[in-house]
Amino acid sequence: MNFKKSLAFITAASMTISGTAMTSTCFANEDAASEYHTMAETALDNSLESFEKNYERALSRFSDLTENGKHADITVELGEGATALIKALGIDTSWLQNVSLTIDEKLSSEAFSVVLGVSLNDHSLFTVNMPIDFANMLSYIQIPEVSDSYISFPASANINGTPITLQELISNMESLLPDTGTLTSLISRYGKLIINGMTNISGETKSMFEGDYKQDCSVYTITVSQKDVQAIAKEVLTTAQQDEELKTVLVQLVDALPSELNANGEQTYQSMQDSIKQTLSDLDQADNATDDTMAVLEVAFDTDQKLVGANIYVEGMEQPVFSYENSKNGDNFHSNIQITSDDNKIVSVIGEGTTTDGITNGNYQLLLNNGEQDLTLLNVDVADYYNDPDAQKGHSEFTLKLGENINDVISHSENQNISGATMAANLLSAYSLVLTEDITPDSVDTAITVVNGEQTFGTLRQHVVSSVEKEAALPAASDEVIDSNDKEKMNEYINSITPDMVYNILKDTGVPEEYLAILQDTATE
Repeated sequence: MNFKKSLAFITAASMTISGTAMTSTCFANEDAASEYHTMAETALDNSLESFEKNYERALSRFSDLTENGKHADITVELGEGATALIKALGIDTSWLQNVSLTIDEKLSSEAFSVVLGVSLNDHSLFTVNMPIDFANMLSYIQIPEVSDSYISFPASANINGTPITLQELISNMESLLPDTGTLTSLISRYGKLIINGMTNISGETKSMFEGDYKQDCSVYTITVSQKDVQAIAKEVLTTAQQDEELKTVLVQLVDALPSELNANGEQTYQSMQDSIKQTLSDLDQADNATDDTMAVLEVAFDTDQKLVGANIYVEGMEQPVFSYENSKNGDNFHSNIQITSDDNKIVSVIGEGTTTDGITNGNYQLLLNNGEQDLTLLNVDVADYYNDPDAQKGHSEFTLKLGENINDVISHSENQNISGATMAANLLSAYSLVLTEDITPDSVDTAITVVNGEQTFGTLRQHVVSSVEKEAALPAASDEVIDSNDKEKMNEYINSITPDMVYNILKDTGVPEEYLAILQDTATE
């Protein structure tokens, strides 16, 4: 069954990317295969254009760390709900407006600079400079408000008992990722091999969906047999044997791993070649592949040549193992994705709403059908969602809340120790998470707010830009450096942090006088 589900997943992926173009809505069955192949290849190329933009954006974010650095402001604010709850416990936090953290990171061939800044009520408390010296494989910590001294640590990690330098872990990250052109070329090549390997295809025009979303659709039915799978596997493996781009990516990835792992790209590639040769030999000798149907895929397109539905059936399943609907009526949409398990339990994501001028508003629900009824696990409201990858700007706003049936799902769980889960669900069901994100070419702003009814419980905000405000310098020859393994020196450093020092750091932050008085009393003892 695992093999069948894997086949279903691969088939679904190849069909999903094919739903953007179609040569004709009226077609004869004998022409369906060639029409489908043309449509799917064109759609794959179109989808790769969007993929390239997003992948390039991801690569540029990493290169920014080297060229410009990254600066992030992270702020936690207590809302009136949290303040009231804490006050009920006898603690007054009305003075506490926010706690903030700034992070500045920049990577060079010689060092990795990290500067942390901690603030309370918008008043700076202290700074932590954390440079990593690649040449000497040492990382340092300096807190200027406490001491001019640096504390040194080995700049290495341990993977399966093998020490790995942080320089290799950080600087080799970019080498692990193939360039855009090579990656899209590989996806296109093997995607089209799978598309053209599906030959048993028929087509018809028929009515799909119900109610306001009912529409005439062009439907392809693709039947996949054991022989089809074997033929596709042979074609893919034979191509991989000669694929120089695949070799380049694999060798580059393995050689970018830390040298202490003793990984060799050429040796790994040769091992892959040996495995391919053996698999092809096994496939040539296999004589048990039949024309018996393993999976059937139905794909529906509307008159605008857009993918609006798909069903995947596998042997032994009463329901489609995967079902997809994305129908529209004007600006209104209805979407439904279902995954069916072996025991015919169905997990669904159902969405309804409107998309007008690129802005989406609607609601999505995560449901579980246990064979008797649909149980709502999660509700997600979408408000004014907008994203423009070409302009690298957008706005997202989502509200997440546990569904009203979450306790029914927990109570029917096979896990007998469910009292804690039920208690947590009862507590969490009173709250909602509101997630927002605003993207511009120069910055990303995100916020996560916990809401209880009309009250805000708390908010976590983050603002990220491609620049740094501060850089952590490596210690100079005249600076004191304390080895973290030197217990005596470390004790002296810790003991130098006095209550008087902490008092001076906190005195202008709004911390109540009764708390500061405790520090003063301690300092005079």
